[in-house]
Amino acid sequence: MFYNMAEFCEIQANIKLFFEYAKHTRVFVKENRTLQSLILYRF
Repeated sequence: MFYNMAEFCEIQANIKLFFEYAKHTRVFVKENRTLQSLILYRF
């Protein structure tokens, strides 16, 4: 699924940042439901 560990770590970091951002923006819950589903599906 991943080409190398560096890519995996980069993606993990991006997701961590995404959820950090999400904690400060309550609006994300409804609008990014699909994005969350894709993230959960991929991992």
